[in-house]
Amino acid sequence: DGNDDGNGGGSGSGGGGGGPRGPSVSSSSFSAPTVQALPFIPSPPTPPHPNPKDTAYAYFHSLGFHVSCGSKFGSDLLLYDGDRSRRHAFAGVRCYASPSHALSLPAEDVAGWVRGTNTANKIPLVFVDGGGGGGGEGGRAR
Repeated sequence: DGNDDGNGGGSGSGGGGGGPRGPSVSSSSFSAPTVQALPFIPSPPTPPHPNPKDTAYAYFHSLGFHVSCGSKFGSDLLLYDGDRSRRHAFAGVRCYASPSHALSLPAEDVAGWVRGTNTANKIPLVFVDGGGGGGGEGGRAR
């Protein structure tokens, strides 16, 4: 008969009849699924400890002070000894993660901040976060 020409016509080696090799798939009918590329968005690095401003805010708030943003006076925080709508801030606070960071600032920056807070009749306070983010005592105002 000569029907077995290897082109799938019989039960020969190249057939698609489900023999011992299973059904054959031609390369023209198979295509790999396409994957759409997503944009790479790097995640921000996580700080090893909480932000010193957050620690200072919690510390002064726990002492009963009202706390607000101090950027108007070159500070990180402003402290009030009463309701903010009825009182002026009495202190401007700069917050640092460590004493070495606070001491590494240029003298001109510190002098300008102190002068600005004094001109606005505010006490300049420096808060150094000494808690390291692990409970304990937290920071201290100096």
